[in-house]
Amino acid sequence: MVDGSGDLILFSGSGYGESGFFPSSLNDLWLYDISANEWTWLEGSKSIGQSGIFGTQGTGSPGTRPGSRVHAVSWSDHQDNFWVFSGYGKASLSGNGYLNDMWKYDFSAGNWIWMSGDTIVNQTGVYSDSCAATANNKPGGRQAAVSWLDDVAGIYYVYGGQGYNAGSTVGQLNDLWAYDRFTSQWSWIRGTAINENGAYGSPDVGDPANIPGGRNHPAGWRFNSTLWLFGGAGYPASGGAGILNDLWVLPFYSVCGNAPLPVSLLEFTAEKGENRQVRLQWTTASESNTSSFTVERSVNGFRFEKLATVPAAGNSTHTNTYEVLDRDPLQGISYYRLASTSFDGRYTIESIVVSVNFGVFENGGRMQVIPNPVSKDVGEVYFTLPGAVTGPAEVMLVNMNGRKITSMGFSESAATRSAGMLPVPAGLTPGIYTLICVTGDETFSTRFIIR
Repeated sequence: MVDGSGDLILFSGSGYGESGFFPSSLNDLWLYDISANEWTWLEGSKSIGQSGIFGTQGTGSPGTRPGSRVHAVSWSDHQDNFWVFSGYGKASLSGNGYLNDMWKYDFSAGNWIWMSGDTIVNQTGVYSDSCAATANNKPGGRQAAVSWLDDVAGIYYVYGGQGYNAGSTVGQLNDLWAYDRFTSQWSWIRGTAINENGAYGSPDVGDPANIPGGRNHPAGWRFNSTLWLFGGAGYPASGGAGILNDLWVLPFYSVCGNAPLPVSLLEFTAEKGENRQVRLQWTTASESNTSSFTVERSVNGFRFEKLATVPAAGNSTHTNTYEVLDRDPLQGISYYRLASTSFDGRYTIESIVVSVNFGVFENGGRMQVIPNPVSKDVGEVYFTLPGAVTGPAEVMLVNMNGRKITSMGFSESAATRSAGMLPVPAGLTPGIYTLICVTGDETFSTRFIIR
């Protein structure tokens, strides 16, 4: 796990403590400082097989800590807190089992805090109405699940693993859960069975009936506001369990009721302006329940601080363009990203990181599609680049699920160009698309609308 400073966090696993001849589960917490090339032991026991000390839920103290475990899932939030959920190991009593406890390590206080879950192992789940957050909801004990982070909005998603659903039998799970760190409550989204075969439907076609089969040890990642799931050990469309290589995607903001994206961001750019200033601009296609936008700045691309906040349109179905000036950018490279705040206080990262280097970068890095929006029946997209591009390059069109629609390559002998046209299939589904140009040492991208 990587923290907000770009350093590495290591917690638990199976191995050796300070002494002994046999490996077992651990609960020690370590930090690896990449710049200093040093390990620091932060917390936890030097010995293997330790039970947890839970204390009071929601309150940390120097004595509280999770029990030793293997195959947990973890996150690091924008406040540099480290979160751990589930695994196989020890709770508050002796004996190993499947865990469903949630813990937070507060780096500023140096304490573990027990946030939710049970203090004993092998507990079954409680599944209330789908997408309803309640104090009674809880996933059953499990190990080897997969997790995603809703950046700094405070929602952590957990899927599957091996353990308990609402019954008393251990199996491969296919349930999807969301944990809200602001309320410390779980929402069950869908899936309740164990050892269930997947319902695949048609490739690249979403359907409410589709669901991955139960599995453990899958891979997961987030890209372009979607949750991605790949492989693991579990159940295919039919038959018994085995090793899987299926790829699934779930729209990030539609996991409950197909809710619209709070912000549909078309582009976020940073350009060098006059008098050593940086002009930051962004355009939204629509906004829902959006109170304000915040531009954050970083010296290293990992730890960001607030630069400026501007009011948002609130609720809008047309394009809006915003601008902020950084009148005193950092020496060398300044990194920027954009966040939004909703009227109910949710803070969400909206953009990829862009950068400006006053020592090297001279053209601002902005790519544009002209006109924008583009008609779905035109069959071509015209674009401009921030400067002349020579040699090999590739331009590609990507949809909001991260799937490449089409691409075109420039040969090394091609003439210098700062604009071009990409043929695209006619009749594309209306929506937001991303155009990406990859050169030998730079990548430019911009979002646009197809109508």
